[in-house]
Amino acid sequence: MSLDVLLDENSVILDSNGGLLEKVQSGSLRTLITFEEMDEDLINAFVAVEDKTFWEHNGFNYVRLIGAAVESVKSGKGPRGTSTITQQLARNLYLTDTRLLRSYERKVKERLLCASIRRASNKRTNYCYVFKHYRSRW
Repeated sequence: MSLDVLLDENSVILDSNGGLLEKVQSGSLRTLITFEEMDEDLINAFVAVEDKTFWEHNGFNYVRLIGAAVESVKSGKGPRGTSTITQQLARNLYLTDTRLLRSYERKVKERLLCASIRRASNKRTNYCYVFKHYRSRW
């Protein structure tokens, strides 16, 4: 299934081969705006909160993960606050069944998916999708 279909604002119904059958809408047909249409301050604010090094890493921040692992050992809780924007995209698109679990196993799966996502898309696409996901929860 193409990343464009997965990133669609509306729900979609797919056939057994993954082809698009229908877009489901409630109330109105929503469309994504382009990265260029977003206000620069909005982009900077979202990146500052969600992934300060978003523009610098390749989808996975090893330094952040190591720091979170140390904190996890100290606190006795699972990994927290380690997800890059690309990892959030991987989790929300492909790991929906384990999305709420905090485990190193899920982090490894996210890492593997990040590499695929980075090959198939660009950072602007990733940013737009994750921003849309958070916006829909407001």
